[in-house]
Amino acid sequence: LMEGLDEVSNFMEHWREQPRGSLKMLLPIEFFNEDMGLLAIEFMEKYKEIQLTISHYSGQLPQETRQFDLSFVVHDRPLPASDLIARSLMSLPQDIYVSPHCASKINITELAQLSQQKAILQSGESDWHFRGSVGAISIPVSARLTMNSEQMRIMAAMRGMGMIKLPRYVAEHYVRIGAICRLNTPAQLEAQTVSVVYPGRVMPKKSRALLEFIQDNIGRFRSQI
Repeated sequence: LMEGLDEVSNFMEHWREQPRGSLKMLLPIEFFNEDMGLLAIEFMEKYKEIQLTISHYSGQLPQETRQFDLSFVVHDRPLPASDLIARSLMSLPQDIYVSPHCASKINITELAQLSQQKAILQSGESDWHFRGSVGAISIPVSARLTMNSEQMRIMAAMRGMGMIKLPRYVAEHYVRIGAICRLNTPAQLEAQTVSVVYPGRVMPKKSRALLEFIQDNIGRFRSQI
């Protein structure tokens, strides 16, 4: 009898320790989609008592993150002040790219010249930020096209519609096949930061399990950068 009670006690203790319940995660519309999809599946296989819902946002920053347990944000500048908790996870080096045809006609010797060129931007994007010898430099850029789809912006750049700012891991394939090329500039663009945002300083067990799982496997992303 005592042995049976011990087994029940151990089972109940294990049951209490297992993360369970529903989780809501918010991601940029195009952010390592294949890898994130695989991570989500592996997470669900490991934690069978969790129900996971993944939503996506477009544009520079998500409009609403409070309704999500975890929100992943890719940003160029520090996030706006709020009572949400933000934790930086990784950096994404980025550059400016144009079609080979446009590259032959553009010679940027001063960053201010970028303001005279047409750019392909996403919603909310109005400045590009560089690392200068005296600190950060912000250069205003004007849009010829504004589109939140990264693939659509790349297609427009390939057709010579203007400059585009891309993370290197995204641009690499298109540079390799000669569809776009890096535009040389006097200073380097600041890297983007990938941060995770969540409400409250006390993270529920289920949210902590998901965040730790992603952090443990984030090397998959870094291997592509």
